[in-house]
Amino acid sequence: MMPDWLETMTVVQIVGWLIALGGVVAGLRWLKPIADALHNLVLDWGGEPARDGVPARLGVMAQLDALSREIAAVKADTKSAAYNTAPNGGESSHDKIIKMLTGLQGSVRQLEIQQVGQGNSLRQLNDRLDYVSQESARDRAEIHRIIDIDTATP
Repeated sequence: MMPDWLETMTVVQIVGWLIALGGVVAGLRWLKPIADALHNLVLDWGGEPARDGVPARLGVMAQLDALSREIAAVKADTKSAAYNTAPNGGESSHDKIIKMLTGLQGSVRQLEIQQVGQGNSLRQLNDRLDYVSQESARDRAEIHRIIDIDTATP
């Protein structure tokens, strides 16, 4: 006993249905990788909670928030570095170093006077002081170059 609809089907119709069914199966196999990729995208977007032996993964929005906070901290550090390496009336590290160097130069001058009195070469001491001053200027220029690079990047 066959159903009526099956009794009335011809071989051509059955073959046609089998071809159509094969097309549907092939289409589903073609769509599976796309569906898997979309599934992974949704999981990555939302993140995943921690499981046994696997740490939690932040979602996209949480990662963007963390990056924004990190960028804000770097900008604050850069502004602080710029503030502390430029003259501003005595409060920056730059001004404190200049004040310290000025005091050091005064001490060196007194030492020079003592050394000359003891017969040592004033020229040798002066050359050493010039070298220290040039090194300090190169260090300041390098710090300013680094700050300019950091503040120029968005």
